[in-house]
Amino acid sequence: VPYAEYLVPASGIIAALGGLSIILGYKAHWGGLLLVIFLVPVTLIMHDFWTVSDPMNRQMEMIMFMKNISMLGAAIFISYM
Repeated sequence: VPYAEYLVPASGIIAALGGLSIILGYKAHWGGLLLVIFLVPVTLIMHDFWTVSDPMNRQMEMIMFMKNISMLGAAIFISYM
């Protein structure tokens, strides 16, 4: 991860604020948008299963990619409603 010393804590804060916003029901629209902002780059950068050559690791990355896609769909739904 480039600039990991800045991006990793920032991503943790974004994910925590988005999740808390949704759990508490306080401005859940903005919480959903924060989770979308978090999930899109994390899904595409960290779980790029299409570049993995080992079949077992490829399967694990594909599972994590699909999990993030499902959470992304839920976050978009929450931010829409």
